[in-house]
Amino acid sequence: MGAEGQRILYDRSGASSSRSRRGEDPRIAQMQREMEEQQRALAEQQRALEEQRKKDEETRARLEEMERILSAGIRNQPQPQPYVLHPEQTPQVPHMGGYF
Repeated sequence: MGAEGQRILYDRSGASSSRSRRGEDPRIAQMQREMEEQQRALAEQQRALEEQRKKDEETRARLEEMERILSAGIRNQPQPQPYVLHPEQTPQVPHMGGYF
């Protein structure tokens, strides 16, 4: 047989069809490893985002509770009264000598 009988069919990536069917093409294996690595990295990012979202929700709930407590406390505070000293409340300071 001549050169026609030795021809190998190639798929679009340039790998021979016999190798790509068996998954022996190193380029395909490399691409699969890279894709798996990207999927793992994406899953890790999604987990981190979910954890941050939960922390943000907890912080928001605490802030809302603090705001509620503070606003209730401000509304319920008695109004300040003018400060008046009555004679019985006047502090007794011992007299120190001839200056007063």
